[in-house]
Amino acid sequence: MHLSESNNKLKVFLCHSSHDKPLVRELYRKLVAEGMKPWLDEESLHPGQEWDSEIRIAIRKSDVVVVCISGHSVSKAGYLQKEIKLALDVADEQPEGEIFLIPIRFDDCPLPKRLSHLHSPPIVDRDNEKLLTALKVRATSLGRYVPSETPPPDVGQLMESYFSQAFSQVFWEQFLDSITLKSKHSFSIGMVGEMATGKTSLCSILVRQGLEQGLDFFSQTSTKRFDFGFNLFSKKSNETEPYVYKFPINNNTYITDHQSYSVDLGIWRKSLAYLNSSTDLILFLTCPDKPLVNSDFNALEELKMQNTPIVVLVTKLDILSHTQMREYLKSIQKSTGLIPLPVSAATGQNIDLLRRFFRKSRQMYV
Repeated sequence: MHLSESNNKLKVFLCHSSHDKPLVRELYRKLVAEGMKPWLDEESLHPGQEWDSEIRIAIRKSDVVVVCISGHSVSKAGYLQKEIKLALDVADEQPEGEIFLIPIRFDDCPLPKRLSHLHSPPIVDRDNEKLLTALKVRATSLGRYVPSETPPPDVGQLMESYFSQAFSQVFWEQFLDSITLKSKHSFSIGMVGEMATGKTSLCSILVRQGLEQGLDFFSQTSTKRFDFGFNLFSKKSNETEPYVYKFPINNNTYITDHQSYSVDLGIWRKSLAYLNSSTDLILFLTCPDKPLVNSDFNALEELKMQNTPIVVLVTKLDILSHTQMREYLKSIQKSTGLIPLPVSAATGQNIDLLRRFFRKSRQMYV
């Protein structure tokens, strides 16, 4: 699958009446756990937003609209009927045969006449496997990401724990005293790692999310040329800059990818000097398909000597099963002495946690 990110999850609008809200909340949580991105008014609307307008926008931007129906809701006039009409209008624009509008019944109620042409098995005892199958078919047709393996209940908690432990280790145990930004007005993150450890893919997803969240990209780069590939980055290295690129991932937050330490010793020495003088957080990247060797450990020891917080970032998390992931993270922690941050640029897993880690790290500086 081509590069994807958290916003490549299947977008599912949950159309429902207020009477069915408890069951819809349960369905919302199930879809989130399945790696999808459901839209539910009480979870997705922000204070002060014009709810009618936002609902119209959400329906039009959705990949699927799930209409939740019960005997109570189907027989009453209300906003549910308006949402159904909006969804039908958008469904008319879809290619023939595509799954876009899915009615589900919480009981044995009849379908509204406008939806009677669609198959709608009732959800008995809250069994939604048929719905999930239909959603995954739709996700596949759109190239959306849906995990093939449902994580066990504690995996999410485990991931949160790694990020919390790493933050505590870096900023509470190692940097107890106040630290200051090396550049007065910006927070600089340096990525270090061998080739093929996922630096470009990671930066690509961080930049895309920054753009979606309002990053003023063009005002912060010297050119309007923009290509999401290995030519993504507009600020190339030169004789005085020991990094491959420097790029904004958030307003006043920059990331640099430093040349591999095995390529040129002279450039690596320049990178170390730059990281020491200009970088506020160092990410040391490794991945399961590229085991750590002596040169990695030597580079890591040199980085630890810099006056800069450092964390180990494990990329390509998606190529491991959950059991393999646990064992691999334990081995990285044991061999490096640092708590690893596990992420996947290919699936977007834990990228939101990583961005949160960056924000918390920035807040530690005075």
